[in-house]
Amino acid sequence: MLEGLEGAILVEKANHLISRGLGEKEDRKRWAREAVTYICNVGCTNTPYWDKLLTASELECVPEISTCKSLVMQKTIAHDYVDAIALLENSDVASANHCRNLERITQVLLLSHNFKELEEIEYQTASIDPSRQESLEQDEAEALSRVKLLNCASYYLRGKYFDCSSNFFKLLTNEPSILNSLAHETSRKFLTNSEFLMMIVISTLLAVPLDNYEDFVSVKELVPFQSFCPTLYICLDLLINTSFRKFFQQWHGDINKKCIESFFLIQSWENAQSMMRDKIYFFYLRISYKVEVSYLSRILGIEEPLVRDEIENFIKSAHLNFQIQGDLVSYKHTHYLENVAGQLQVNERLISKRLEVQSSRNKNLRDVLQNMIISNDIGGRVKNEDVAGNNLRNSGQIRYEDSDNMEVDEINDVSDVDSPSIEIGN
Repeated sequence: MLEGLEGAILVEKANHLISRGLGEKEDRKRWAREAVTYICNVGCTNTPYWDKLLTASELECVPEISTCKSLVMQKTIAHDYVDAIALLENSDVASANHCRNLERITQVLLLSHNFKELEEIEYQTASIDPSRQESLEQDEAEALSRVKLLNCASYYLRGKYFDCSSNFFKLLTNEPSILNSLAHETSRKFLTNSEFLMMIVISTLLAVPLDNYEDFVSVKELVPFQSFCPTLYICLDLLINTSFRKFFQQWHGDINKKCIESFFLIQSWENAQSMMRDKIYFFYLRISYKVEVSYLSRILGIEEPLVRDEIENFIKSAHLNFQIQGDLVSYKHTHYLENVAGQLQVNERLISKRLEVQSSRNKNLRDVLQNMIISNDIGGRVKNEDVAGNNLRNSGQIRYEDSDNMEVDEINDVSDVDSPSIEIGN
């Protein structure tokens, strides 16, 4: 399982296999010892998997820990990905080794799931003139090809199966020599060729519509690829001939086993499985108004409870006009305004809620304004009273020069009783 691996990926894959309880106990012990020995040789026990690996190794004494080898490797094993990338980007790398250094950066970005930075690298590599690529030394040209393949693989890890498949076949069409990178494994494996090809198998089966499988198989430009990836064309042939049970025997059998064992493939495998089954369920719903859950379970070789649960979820998520009653999945006739009415009710609730919020805001605003008015009025009244008092003492009368209408406050301030122009008792 770990043959030919080194670096952080050896530690990651060893932890993956042991955590999932794969292999026999002796296998897990051997994998753990390989990882522990490598970690000690690199001089970095600061990995989140150290205790687990050490326990599984059943070693009585820890191997001597090296003082230091590669600081980048230590940071990567310890999951200090930001520091590892910074060291790689800031290292003094000769132009002759640029692509090989770019490959190391891409590998760390994949481990850290830093897909934003990977998009930048993809843009850089896509802008390289093919004629310039041909002038590169062999090691550099091969490293550049592997970077492009790793960028395709990143889409699988994100669950973007269409992008994974389409980007790879565009790359293959524009650069047929990319197959050379898949013809042999490198001495320092990170993502193996078999893992990458399985990503393409899964992504293509999901990305290409069921009705277009036959057209895909007949594309002449892809004929050379068939010998590299026979699994894809075996699956396509089964699906084209509607041999769905045999297909799922492959899908849930050999393909499932490879995905579970792979640190990379497992990351998007569960979602891919569900999507593929939904694709076949939809085929049957499309050609028939009625179909039994037990029938689908029997002809597809999938457990009946799983078929029922997945069809129910698929109907809800895809908003299909189907219903499950007992064992029967049937088309549900609905009035053309039924869905519209439901949406209108949702909109009504949303609008009412927003109106309530706005009404509350308006009330608060009115309260604030009223307080401001009262404060300003009180302040102005005090000032006016002082001025008016002085005027009364000086002239003995009150005049309203700046206002046509009297306010309530003015009536209260200058009542008939207080008016000097009215004599009481006449």
